[in-house]
Amino acid sequence: MLKYGLFIFWWSASSFLMPEINKNKKALPMMHVIVSGIATNAGSVRVAIYDRAENFLQTKKYTYTKSLAAGNNASVQLDFDIPNGDYAVTAYHDINDDHHLDQNYMGIPTEPYALSNNVNVKWRRPTFNETKISFNQPEQTIYLQLKKWKER
Repeated sequence: MLKYGLFIFWWSASSFLMPEINKNKKALPMMHVIVSGIATNAGSVRVAIYDRAENFLQTKKYTYTKSLAAGNNASVQLDFDIPNGDYAVTAYHDINDDHHLDQNYMGIPTEPYALSNNVNVKWRRPTFNETKISFNQPEQTIYLQLKKWKER
């Protein structure tokens, strides 16, 4: 019986204290990533954000990631609460929803993709410095246009 009394006391005290704790918490800046050029409603649009050159485009070494069903939209918006800094933003349309950018036997992407700064490299991998943006506002919007490799 005593443990239930302690639980009720803790629960009621925490419900009064929690709003005060949340008031002191500083909100992180908001990055809005708008991805356009979605040609089909199949699959998902996936966005990955990198904060280091050595992790850029490495499997599962992104700093932040989100995905959203493509649906019947020509574009989607994904929002990230992240600290200010330098980032490279990438997106791709995962048409078959297999959680990776499909490539042919030569390593050429077969699904539409986009890079921050609209970097259009075709015969080599883009670099972090080419795609790096400075995220230094309380709220900032990044626009990415999905394209197939052959359209670049």
